[in-house]
Amino acid sequence: MPDEKPLENQMWRPVITERRWNWIVSGLVNFIIVFIVALIFWYIFMDWRFSLFYWSGWMFLGSAIAGWGILVVVLQIWFEYHLSSKMKSLVTQGIFGTLLNLVGIAGIILVFWFVIGPYMIPMFSPYALMNVSSIGGNWWLALFLSSAAIGTILSCGFGFASLWAAGSIYWPFTELEQPKRGFAVMLMGIVITTVAWLVLFWPFQIATSLPPTTTTVDWTIWTTWPFWAYDPIAGEVNNGGAYLSLAFTQWTIVFSLLTLMSWEYQPWKALKKQPWIGVTALIGCTLLGGIFAFFIMPFLLSGIMASLGFAAMHGYSAWIAVFIILNIFIWTQYFGNWPHRFNTIVNILIRTIIVVVLGVISLFLYFFISPILLGDYTLTGVYNPVNWVLWLLWAMLVHVYIWKRAPGWKSV
Repeated sequence: MPDEKPLENQMWRPVITERRWNWIVSGLVNFIIVFIVALIFWYIFMDWRFSLFYWSGWMFLGSAIAGWGILVVVLQIWFEYHLSSKMKSLVTQGIFGTLLNLVGIAGIILVFWFVIGPYMIPMFSPYALMNVSSIGGNWWLALFLSSAAIGTILSCGFGFASLWAAGSIYWPFTELEQPKRGFAVMLMGIVITTVAWLVLFWPFQIATSLPPTTTTVDWTIWTTWPFWAYDPIAGEVNNGGAYLSLAFTQWTIVFSLLTLMSWEYQPWKALKKQPWIGVTALIGCTLLGGIFAFFIMPFLLSGIMASLGFAAMHGYSAWIAVFIILNIFIWTQYFGNWPHRFNTIVNILIRTIIVVVLGVISLFLYFFISPILLGDYTLTGVYNPVNWVLWLLWAMLVHVYIWKRAPGWKSV
């Protein structure tokens, strides 16, 4: 019987597969394999203790690579694997699709650094590294800004553009043939991402240099709207608004993935017709993301995090959201989005509780395990759990959508 879930039919599960073993064994086998593969490459490229390639700026560039890798997988889905799907076997499809992903990452970075970068110094540009006088002589800071800004672009792209494309099943380009539809959806995604990023992270002000008094590294050094950048805890204007924007995008992604994966399009599919399902999903998830970022999470964290400041509080809010995102993906794609035996409301409630609890637990475990397992702790000066989450998510997306979840799943 064909699957009636529109997202899985059209986007997230483009080939028909079935578990090789039961749902627990299949999920565990796949998760362990991908985790180990991601960890090996982390040790080779990212871990300062072992990597022959490591240098102080590589962590930032590696995070940008993983972030772009995630979006390139989304682009490959939008094009329905137009090139790799022509390969005769799943193995050759996986190899070729992975190579295309790497080529796409390299292409995007080159475009940003050499085409867009010169107009957005010190972000995205190698010229910022050469013209270090514009950033106080700190090339490391220039690379950090590039990575951080790319991360916010990733957030906007995945939070808004991907939700619209998936939620509306590529409307208004649904009837186009590939690769025309892929190009059309990609351009639409670029427009949505750009608008969201300009509104949330860089509105109306282009900065070509940093304030001379800058002594700390942060997501965005310059201010945006005065009221947006005001820190009510410190009582001063700083870049705290960028962290609030980041938390907003991450919680929007949480509700997007809950809608598209855990909740199987509920409650939006009650409208029964596109593009209204996609429109309401985008508006609804955006509103829910804003409610959590602006009201619920500050209320829950204010007593604990107020002493660390406005930016730190919203930074932790974003971290919690990122780990929930990771666990939504793991639970839905590796463990079958269990349970299914109850009515829709009960199923959704249990799934939501599972991914939220796993997300919060995994974040706290990260603080204890990461110094030993990943070499990520505060003394390195680049401590940020999002780096590893992006790295692992990239590996998982490649495995699920390009390698079709083998060996835990098999094609039928």
